[in-house]
Amino acid sequence: MKEVMQLDIEQVIDSAGLGPLHRRVLVLYALATLLDGYGARALRRVWKAVRFSWWMTTMLHTFHDAGEFEHRMQETELDYLAGSLAAQTAMAENYTGLPF
Repeated sequence: MKEVMQLDIEQVIDSAGLGPLHRRVLVLYALATLLDGYGARALRRVWKAVRFSWWMTTMLHTFHDAGEFEHRMQETELDYLAGSLAAQTAMAENYTGLPF
C-alpha cells in the first residue's frame, strides 16, 4: 500500500509543477500525515485479528468447562459457516489477513 500511496503522492506533486524544495516539503508532509494515523489504524487491525482468533478458537475447540449452551452455540456457528457464502467470505478475508 505504501508503494501505491507513494506513487499517488508523486503524481500529485508532478502535476503541481513544484520545484525540488517544495516537492520535498510536500512529500515529507504527506508521509508525516500518514504516519500520524498509523498507530490507530494498526491498533484497529490488531483487535480485528484478536477477535478472529477468539472466534476461530471458540468455534473449533472444545472446552472442559463448556455447558450445553456453549456446545449448541459452537454447533450453530459451524453450521452457519458451512451454509453461508457470506460467512465463508468473511472467514476467508480474516484468515488470509485483513487489509492495512
